[in-house]
Amino acid sequence: MQLRKPSDIRAINRLRVLNLIRTQQGVSRADISHELGINKPSCSEIVDNLIKEGIVTEGEKTETASGRRPTPLMIAKKRYLVAGISIGLRICSIAISDLEGNVLGFKQIPTPQCPTPKDLFVLLVNDFQHMYRGDKKKLAGCVLSLSGRVADNEITVEELFEWGWKNVPFARSLPAFLDCDCILVDETEAMVSAESLLSKEIPDSFLYLNWGEHIGATLVHGSQQDRSYLGHTRIANEGSCVCGGTGCLETVSAGWAIEKNFGGKSLRELAQEKPAGFDRAMDTAALALGMEIAQTVAITGLKKVILSGNIPTLQPSLVERVTLAMRSSLPPFLQETEIVSSSLGDKARQIGPVAVALDRFVFHQSLLAQFQTNKNRYSH
Repeated sequence: MQLRKPSDIRAINRLRVLNLIRTQQGVSRADISHELGINKPSCSEIVDNLIKEGIVTEGEKTETASGRRPTPLMIAKKRYLVAGISIGLRICSIAISDLEGNVLGFKQIPTPQCPTPKDLFVLLVNDFQHMYRGDKKKLAGCVLSLSGRVADNEITVEELFEWGWKNVPFARSLPAFLDCDCILVDETEAMVSAESLLSKEIPDSFLYLNWGEHIGATLVHGSQQDRSYLGHTRIANEGSCVCGGTGCLETVSAGWAIEKNFGGKSLRELAQEKPAGFDRAMDTAALALGMEIAQTVAITGLKKVILSGNIPTLQPSLVERVTLAMRSSLPPFLQETEIVSSSLGDKARQIGPVAVALDRFVFHQSLLAQFQTNKNRYSH
């Protein structure tokens, strides 16, 4: 980002102030000025404007040892709402959240088998409108996430293998029906956003793995995110993958492949019933995934892997099995790499699009992070 005029600087400082109030509820104007290095008159002007917008509110003044009574500031969490829609092969979910990420309304809908874009569009719009009957002016935006390939325009599904969708502008007409801005994002990208926005502790660099119906992977380094197609690396000479390839990791480790091998029952049903051969299949899936993670670690040198998705949630012991498989494939000097479960558990996929909506339509945390990265780069 290049700041070409004073209004650009003011816009960035507004976001810096807004996000500091978001992360440090109760902070005062003086605290903000000191923390961000913004002079007091400019800081007060920004805060006053945020209060006028209704997005920030003042709390009751507090007593201090010196007798001064600074006014605490906090996000007016219900000033705006955001919506997130997660599109899964078996279940779609709709969530309405306040500005603190608290889910105020939630609904799950069984996904029709191989739906057409029109049928799924009508289903989601009808359920959303039935669920949300509040003031449409309060909706800051809506984000939809899915496991297919999403175009850069964030409107079009480039390809969703299982349903035969190609170049479907699924989000183009949504704003007219939902009365707010709408975008489409990759499911794993949304889950990373949830981790970054809502988790208390997150490393600067890590590999994020969404192990569920598919295997989604994203390499994160600061504000930079790079999608990886780890699930479609070839590990065998047989096994037809939904991508059209042969012997991909997904044919062994992805949820869709495991379900297919056991008559199409859901992973939840299989985990409860434990049919003959299921535990062995899960061990094989964990071994293959761990060995492929090892390849990524060997190339990148990453010290942390965050494992999310419904498979490790259904069987937490799999995290240890994947870790053992990874370490058995790495030399001693790379044994420090740690695999941990997502702190959000099985909520990551459901609230992922909500987190993206909070970022894109309200707080622009990722924009600030990118700005800071560029600023540090050019200052050296």
